[in-house]
Amino acid sequence: MSILLACPHSLFAQSTTKITGKIYDGIDGFPVSQAHILINNSAYETLTDQSGVFFFENLPQGNYTLTVTAPAYHDTTITNIRVIADITREVIIHLNPIIYGIDGIKVVSHRKNLRSSSAVVIKRRDIEQLKPRTVADALESVEGVYIQKTGTATGRSEIRIRGAAPKQILVLIDGQKINPSGSGVADLNTIPVEMIEQIEVYKGGASAKFGPDALGGAVNIITHQRVITESQEADVSYTFGKWDTDIAQASLSNPIRANNLSTRLAYSYRSSDGDFPFSYSVQPRPTLYTGNRVNNHGNSYNYFGSGLFQPSAKTNLSFSGQIYKSTNGLPGRASAQNAAASTTDRRKLLTAQLKYHGLASSELSVVVGFSRFEQYFRDLTNERASQRFESQHTNDIYNVRSSASVIPWNGQLLQAGLELSKDILDHSDLYREGMSMGRTDRNSVGASITANQRFSLSSIALLDQLSIETALRYDHADTEKDSTSWRDPGKSHSSSLWSPRVGFSLASDNKVKVVLRGSYGKSFRLPSINALFWKADVQSIGNPNLRPERSEHSEIGLEASGTIMNINFLGGITYYHSYVNDIVVWGIGQGGMWRPVNRDAALTTGHEDHLSLALFDGAFEITYQNTIVTAQNKSPGHNEYNKRLTYTPHYLTTYSATVKVDLAHIKYTIRDVDIRYSTSSNTKWYQAYQIHDLTIGSEIEISQSWSISTDYRIYNLTDQDYVLITHYPMPGREWNVGLEITYGKGGENNLD
Repeated sequence: MSILLACPHSLFAQSTTKITGKIYDGIDGFPVSQAHILINNSAYETLTDQSGVFFFENLPQGNYTLTVTAPAYHDTTITNIRVIADITREVIIHLNPIIYGIDGIKVVSHRKNLRSSSAVVIKRRDIEQLKPRTVADALESVEGVYIQKTGTATGRSEIRIRGAAPKQILVLIDGQKINPSGSGVADLNTIPVEMIEQIEVYKGGASAKFGPDALGGAVNIITHQRVITESQEADVSYTFGKWDTDIAQASLSNPIRANNLSTRLAYSYRSSDGDFPFSYSVQPRPTLYTGNRVNNHGNSYNYFGSGLFQPSAKTNLSFSGQIYKSTNGLPGRASAQNAAASTTDRRKLLTAQLKYHGLASSELSVVVGFSRFEQYFRDLTNERASQRFESQHTNDIYNVRSSASVIPWNGQLLQAGLELSKDILDHSDLYREGMSMGRTDRNSVGASITANQRFSLSSIALLDQLSIETALRYDHADTEKDSTSWRDPGKSHSSSLWSPRVGFSLASDNKVKVVLRGSYGKSFRLPSINALFWKADVQSIGNPNLRPERSEHSEIGLEASGTIMNINFLGGITYYHSYVNDIVVWGIGQGGMWRPVNRDAALTTGHEDHLSLALFDGAFEITYQNTIVTAQNKSPGHNEYNKRLTYTPHYLTTYSATVKVDLAHIKYTIRDVDIRYSTSSNTKWYQAYQIHDLTIGSEIEISQSWSISTDYRIYNLTDQDYVLITHYPMPGREWNVGLEITYGKGGENNLD
C-alpha cells in the first residue's frame, strides 16, 4: 500500500475543511469503486464512486486515522492525517490485492466491479489471464458482442454489438478514431493486444461521450499507462500452429530506469498461410460449396511504445505510438475466389495526454492525436479488364480534445469538454486515373458537458447509494470534396446534431452487492465519405445529400455479486432497446445506377444474461453468457418490413469451465450461435452452429524473477463447418502451441 498526503495551494476559494482522495488498485493502478472509508472513532464514513473518489467535509481540526476496506483487497489504515481549518487534505491510496496460496499455486483475488452503466471494462490483468491472440479474441468474452471474422489469425475481424453493424461501431486507440473514413469499418486485428492496459466496451449508442460514428456503441482501447512503475520486465513469446501460423511477440518495460518515468516497448509479428479446405451450404434448398480456400495468406508486424512521465504529483504526461504494416490476400467469396488480389495496410499513430490535478476538486486534461492509415489494393491479373484494380487510400486524422472537471461539493462531479478534429481522405485510382476521388476534408467540432451526482441512501435499509449521470454533446461536421470532374455528384456536406444521455444506478453494499442501472440516450453516425462522394462510373455514384443515421436507445439492468457458502458469484441481466432511423443503404436509382439513400429503419430489442461462479478460492470457475437479439427491418412500406437484419444471430450463448490444479490449468468453452440470414428478405440463411474450444496450459516459476508458461489450444474441436458472412467460410479444427518466457525485476510503484 502506498499513500501520498498533499496540501496544495488553493485554486478556488475554500470555505470548508475536508479530506478528499482517490483509491487505486496497487497492481494495475485502476480506480477501486465501492471501497469503504471510515474515520476511526467517529460517525464519518463513505464509499468511493466509479472513479475511486471519496470526500469528507466540514471536519473539525485535528489528526485523523482512516480505515479502508474493499472486497478482495487487504484492509488498510492511514494514520496522522492532520486537518487544518480551511485546508483540503488530499489522500491518494493504493490497495494491495489479496493473494491466496492453494496447493502450490497462487490465485490473486480480483474483485469484479458491478457496472453502473452499459460500459464493460476488460483490464490488463484480465487480458493476461485470457492470453488472447488478438483483440477480437478478448472481446468475444463480452456478452452482447459478436465478432465477424474472415479466416484464420491474420484475417479481418469486425465487431457487432447488440445487432449493430460493424460500420456503426466506433473503435478508438487512446481516444483516437481508427475507423477508416472511406468505409467506416475498423479491423480489430490491426491493434496490438500485448500493449493494452484496458479495453472499454460501450454497448448501445455512445455519441454523448465520443461524438459521431458511435451510433451502435464504441470500443476504446487504452494503452496509456496509469501509474509510474520502476520494475523492469521482459516478456517473449512464440506460437506456431496449423495453417503455417507463426506469432512472435516481445515486450519490455522500463529498459532504462529514470525517476518519474515509465516506458513500455512491444513488437509482434503474425503470419499464416491461411489456405484451408471448406465445405458449407446455404439454406433452405442446400447448395453445397466445397473446395480449398486460396489466397487467404497474411502477415503483419507491429511496433508499439507507450510511456508515462510524472514531473510532479499534480502533473503527468502519457504518450503512445504505433507503426503497423500488413499484407494480406483478398480471396473474395468462396463461390468465386480470386487467387491474385491483395491489400497492403499501413498505420502510423501517435497520441499524448497531459493531465493536471489541482485540488482534489479539479482536473485539467489535453489530448492530441494523429493517425495515418494507408490502404493499397491491387489485382491486375484478372482476365476481365473491367474487374482489374489498383488503388490507394490515405486517411489522416488529427484530433485535439480538452476537458476540465471540478467537484463543487461532496458527490458531485461536473465535466466540460471540447474536441476538434480534421479528417483527410485522399483516394487515387492508379489503374484508371480518371476514377480517382481525390481529396476530401472533414472538419468537426464537438462540445460536451457531463454531470454526475452521487447520493448516500444509508437511511434506506436495502439501498446504499444512488448515482445519476446526465450528458449532452453538440457536434457539427463540414465535409468538403476537392472536385475533379463534372461527373462528381457534389462537393460539400454539413451536419449538426445533439446527443443527450441520462443514466442512473442504485447500489447496495451489503453481503450481497446489488446494482440496478438504466439509461436513455440518442446517438448518430455521419455518412461515410465513400457514400457521399463515390466517383461516378457506369454502375454507381455517391450521394452528397445523405442525412446522418440516428438512433434512440435505452436499457435497464440488474447485477449482483457476493459470496454464498464459499462460492463467489457474479451475475446479472440487462434488457435493451434501440431504434435506428435514416440507415444508409445502396439501391438502384434512376438510369440503373447504384446510389446510397436514407431508406431503412431498424428496431433492435433483447436481453443479456451472465453468471460466473468461482469455487475453492478460484481453483474452479464456470461462466454462462447469453445474448438474445431481435433485430428487425422497420422501413415503412418496404417489402422487407419486420424481417430480421442480415448476419445477426437471434441468440449467442457461451459456456466455459476453468480448472486450476497445481501449476496447470484447463479451460473448455462452448459457443452456440443461431442461424444468420444472408438476404434482407430472409429467404436464405446459414445454419446454427456450435464451436468447442480447449486450452491446456501451465506456468512454472523458475526463480523469483523468471517464469515460463506454455499452452496448447484447439479451436473448433469438433471440426464444425460454418460461415459468418456470405460465402466467407471459416476454417475447421485449428491448433496452436505457445511458449512464453517472462522476466521481472521488482520495483515499487509510485503514485498516480
